Amino acid sequence: MLVPLAFQEIAAKHTSDMHVCMRTTFDLPDQLLDRARRVAQEAGSSMRDLVIEGLTEVIARRSRLKDQPYRLQDCAVQGEGLQPGVTDLRAEGIRDLIHDEAARFRP
Repeated sequence: MLVPLAFQEIAAKHTSDMHVCMRTTFDLPDQLLDRARRVAQEAGSSMRDLVIEGLTEVIARRSRLKDQPYRLQDCAVQGEGLQPGVTDLRAEGIRDLIHDEAARFRP
């Protein structure tokens, strides 16, 4: 069962010098809501403060990730480089080498 969680969100909209606040309702799983309440209580803060902190962190993290190029993990292995006689590095050439090598082990 989902339980609605209402809180006020400080909107980024301004009317002259006045902040505009919005009341927003979320449906959260019971287990998540219970954990959030415990975390807020243990920190001595409100659910509103916890949600604002969490949203701020997630938005900042996603913004940082969006601005960073994706890098593949280096999965290089120790070795001696190319085997002797390997000169064709096209996909077809590598495929042929793999099939030739596999054929040597077939009964």
